[in-house]
Parts: sequence; structure tokens; C-alpha cells
Amino acid sequence: MYGILKNYLPKMHRVFFLIFFCVLIHFSSICLSQEKRELKAAVVVHKIDDPKKVMKIISSNFSKQYSKQHEISKMESFRAIKANGKFIDFKAGKGFYLSRKYDPKSKQGEFSSFYYIDQFSSQSYTSDGTEILEPDYIFARYPLLYSNYMDFNLCTVILTMVYFSPLNSFQYKNFEYSFSNESGVIHFKSIEKNVPKKCKIRCEGDLFYDVETMVLKRIIFTTFDSFVWVQSGSFAHSSSVIADFDYNNNPYIKSLFYIRKWDKTTTDQARYSFPPTRKNPVKNNLEEYYFANFGAPKFYMNNNMQVLDHRTYQRRPDVDSVFNSLSGSFMRHEFSPYTPELWNNISSSKVGSFPLNQAIKELDLKCAMKEQVSRFLNYEPTNEDFKRLSAMAEGSIDKYLQNYDIFLSYYKEILKKMKKLYEE
Repeated sequence: MYGILKNYLPKMHRVFFLIFFCVLIHFSSICLSQEKRELKAAVVVHKIDDPKKVMKIISSNFSKQYSKQHEISKMESFRAIKANGKFIDFKAGKGFYLSRKYDPKSKQGEFSSFYYIDQFSSQSYTSDGTEILEPDYIFARYPLLYSNYMDFNLCTVILTMVYFSPLNSFQYKNFEYSFSNESGVIHFKSIEKNVPKKCKIRCEGDLFYDVETMVLKRIIFTTFDSFVWVQSGSFAHSSSVIADFDYNNNPYIKSLFYIRKWDKTTTDQARYSFPPTRKNPVKNNLEEYYFANFGAPKFYMNNNMQVLDHRTYQRRPDVDSVFNSLSGSFMRHEFSPYTPELWNNISSSKVGSFPLNQAIKELDLKCAMKEQVSRFLNYEPTNEDFKRLSAMAEGSIDKYLQNYDIFLSYYKEILKKMKKLYEE
């Protein structure tokens, strides 16, 4: 090549041509390398070629390892409500999460519990955003019923997910599976003929897992319609869930993001697991956002209500019987105090796609958020709170706590113990 150039081109032209030729060869090699990488990336590797077999392994591992005891972990939860395109309510709380001992054979599942020791709450506005919502709940027929409490809603979502989705080894056969174009992702969908007699959830989504270890990493439900603990009838709304998992010897839920939208354009109608947060939800285009972060389990509780360290298995007699059904009834979000120093950095909380800052910003325009939350500074449940709690619990609280003074004393004792435990 160089001999030909030497005979037919001047010296300077030969130099420029050689430089151009070298650049062309280098560029061609880059393109070829890129093409090889793209071709390699297009080949999705599955160590097991049947997605149902993969799900059998994942669900079997999860069912054997998840919440082997009544596990106790720290939690933070958030809720934002939007109506007619504007945020009208925001709540957040800190405390403990108690997941019950898991039995995959259960027909109804076991409810987990949230114990709140602190809260951050805006004023709650009506759907049009002009008035303060009163009262916090109305028991009536749809669409006039509503409940503005945030205590048990995520617990219902968790119950449905861990007991009746493909994660349960006794339920995974009620779903059909296919591999995604991405390695370590399986698409699932409930088998319609099995809903609701065999399959208690109509859902579709994707499950993410480690191809090498078969460890569950994330599950996304693009549709999530439960037939467990639901209101009879069909209503125009849609639900979606994103749950991330981590491992501390055993799998645990690291975070959960739940969205429920009451939309006029929703084509499929489904039952609801818990009441809407405002009346006439479809008319007001109600959107409900829930998010929670969970720490690794730090303690567990045996059947005798004795608390033990999750790592050392040492007894913690100082908090025995603290996480019982009675304290679960009144360690509710709306009864919690507001501690300013715990919420200084709320805007930087790790909440994924949850619209935390947008909700706070919009509500702050109505009234300064510091003024809104300050009403719960050093809050203690009132006598009216006690009466309402007793009525909602159908007298079960009165059976153990005869009057308001005894109730308040017990509340203070439990709150003190839980706050001390939270700081460890």
C-alpha cells in the first residue's frame, strides 16, 4: 500500500492519506467491538429455561425463610392524598413494624402491625381543598363512606402480597409466567379461571431475582386487585405495588410503595381492601400514595409475648408484652406526639417515587407546615380519643382499661419503652 502511494502521490498527500487510513481502521474496530457487545447483551441468560421452575424455587425459599417468628423492626411510613389534581393531605409516622409468624398454608393470612411513637401530619382537607375534614371517618354505604386513618392500610397490602401472590409456595401455581427480555426478571399474571376461588388476587407484574442465588430482590405489581378482606361490590379504581426486599439471614421487606387511584377512565372495576380516604372518590379523581421503609428485624417475639434480640437470641424482659394486641390498638398514628428534631430532615427522606416534597410544598402554601404539625407537639390522647377508641374496639379496650386515667398511664408507659427501644 505504501509503495503505491509513494509512486502516485506527493509526500505531503501520502502522510495525510496514511493518517486517514489509520483512523478509519480504528473506527471500524470500535464499531465491530460495539456490535459484539450489543449482540452479547441481546442474549438473555437463564440458568433454568422454565420460568415456572424458577418461581417454584423462589417461592419455596421465600415461604421457608420469611418471618419465621413474630419479627420486630423499625419503620417509617408516609401517606399523601390528592384530589382533583391537588394534594389535600400528608401524613408520616415512625415506630415499629411487627410481622407475624408466617404460615404459607393460611387461608386468610395474618395481619402485621404498625406501632407509632411519633408523627408528622398536615391538616386534612376536604376533596375540594377548601375546608378541614371533619370527622376523620364515616361508616356509610359507598360512595359516602371514608376513613382518613393510615394505620392498617399498608398491613392489608402486605398481607395480600406475601400470602396470595406468586411469593407463596402454595399459591404460585395459580399464575402463569414468562421470561422477560432482561436477565433475572420474570413476568407473572394470575390465571383468570382460578380467580377468586383458588387465586385470591387478580394481578400482573414482574419479579426481579438474582440469577446465581435465586434470591428475591423486587416485585412489581402493575395491577393488584385483592379478594381477601374486601368490601363486596365493584368500584372503579386501580392499584399498583412496588416492594423491595433485603436479607438479614432471612428475607424481609425493605420498602413498599402502594398507589391507589379512583379514576373515571378506569375500565376494570374491582373490590377494595380498605375504604377510600374521602367520600365520592371517583367523582373527585382521588389518588392515594403510601410508602414505608423497614429496617432489618432487630427483635422477635415468641408465642409467650417474650421479646428476644434477633441476633443474639438474648431475652429482653424490659419490653416483654409491649408489642401486644392491646398496645397495637392504641399506639396509632393519630395518637402519636410530634417531636420536631425527629423530622428536621423529612424532605431528604429516602422514599423513591413517593411524592413527598410535592405534597409538602403544596400543603405549605395553604398554611405553613410547621404550624400544621405543631398541634401534635407533646400530644397525649384525650378522653374523647379514649371513648372513640373504645367504641371502635367494641368495648375490648374497656375490658382491660377501665377508665381514661388508667388508659393514659398505660399509654405513657408503653410509649416510653418503645421510644427507648427505637433509639437503640
